[in-house]
Amino acid sequence: MTRRTLEDGVSLSDPSRTEEARRFVKGEEPGKAPDPRAVLPQMVGRKSLTIKLAPQVASDLKRLSLERQLNGVDPHTMQDMAEAAITAWLKKQQ
Repeated sequence: MTRRTLEDGVSLSDPSRTEEARRFVKGEEPGKAPDPRAVLPQMVGRKSLTIKLAPQVASDLKRLSLERQLNGVDPHTMQDMAEAAITAWLKKQQ
């Protein structure tokens, strides 16, 4: 038996409901055009991303993370701080 995607399986069932089923499978709202900046399907949920930082940047990030944690300031995890910084940079680039 060959495997196929849910979208392929639905499209074989009732040709009159194909578009409605496709929108449901893709999570799109009826009557709305898909957002070109929407999250890529393979990027749903938190994704692991490996990057290399200069030693001083990595050290400063870790130090600030620990200081913020001790002072009870959020965000304090390196992940949350890096995500906030990258998000701000990405918004600036648009």
